[in-house]
Amino acid sequence: MKTRHWFGLAFAVAASAVAVYGQQHEWQRMLQASGAEQTALIKSYLQAGMPPSDDFGVLIRSRPEVSLPLVEQKIEEVLRSPSSPDNFIDKSVDPQKFVNLASMAIMGVGNVQSLKEISKLMKIDEKRFGHLVEYTMTAAEVRGNPFTVAYQGFEIGDPAIDSRIAAWAEKELLLLPQPPPKDYSRVPGGELLRQMDAHTLELEIKENRTAWAEAMVGKYGGVPSEAQWRGDPIVSRLRPDQADSLHDDMIRRTVEIAEKRAKR
Repeated sequence: MKTRHWFGLAFAVAASAVAVYGQQHEWQRMLQASGAEQTALIKSYLQAGMPPSDDFGVLIRSRPEVSLPLVEQKIEEVLRSPSSPDNFIDKSVDPQKFVNLASMAIMGVGNVQSLKEISKLMKIDEKRFGHLVEYTMTAAEVRGNPFTVAYQGFEIGDPAIDSRIAAWAEKELLLLPQPPPKDYSRVPGGELLRQMDAHTLELEIKENRTAWAEAMVGKYGGVPSEAQWRGDPIVSRLRPDQADSLHDDMIRRTVEIAEKRAKR
């Protein structure tokens, strides 16, 4: 499971972009505040146009159930009336840049709350916001097991979310046609480089499928039955030949994981 370099940069930008309460360790006070106080703080930050603040970045990532719906609501407000003077305290804020930055903040959290808010945004403009699903799943890789987030995402019940999660899973499981291997025949040490590429691909397959197996055991409370396998939200969206090719390997992995958990 690869962590994209561009995403690491984008996540850092989104994380640091949040009102101007920049006292040292202010984030600790924010996290200890009541839900009502946190809501007021986040609204003030959004009204200020999301100026950089590590403290607010921590609050948004740590309290996504409070923060992300407020960010999404502010995006909707700006989209409805991008030129309204009431959108921001700072009249120099560019509405479109704000929407882009706020969208990054939502997807950068990388959890099911992100997907819920993106689902709302896609109902407004699917073409503009649909790509955020894959970016959210990439963020989930940084934060933990993205397949667990994928299963939670399917529970939202939005076909537009479902199809994009399924496409992401197909890529992560390396079921799509892969580019031809590089020709190292004329490169010094080419055979070693070829072997390194093959080894990297093998490790990626193992890592991704192990993460899926762990999420599957968590979802079903153990090794999935045949009925659960066939009806699984990811499996059922694969082509039959793809699902068949994965079956034995994935069941074996879930057995190993379930046995290890039982011994703890």
